[in-house]
Amino acid sequence: MSEDNRIYLNGGSRAALLIHGLTGSPFEMKYLAKGLNKAGYTVEVPVLAGHGTTIKDLSRTAWRDWYTTIATAFDRLKEEYGSVAVSGLCMGALLAL
Repeated sequence: MSEDNRIYLNGGSRAALLIHGLTGSPFEMKYLAKGLNKAGYTVEVPVLAGHGTTIKDLSRTAWRDWYTTIATAFDRLKEEYGSVAVSGLCMGALLAL
């Protein structure tokens, strides 16, 4: 799965960054992403480094790689929006902290 498989829903003047769990994909955040978008948020759910392809790809990554994925997405959103809400599922919640 590449960055092209991320979820990006253009919305209003507020942004939300959602983070999927370990071994997961943006799909597991789709319901929440659609709800937030309907409420006026621009929503991004990136694919964490090493996720969505093979277990071998995942085994080559560590939390710092996943954090870099999130930091990059956050910085991109922060350039356009005054505030960015961040939330995650399971291990994604730890990255959100």
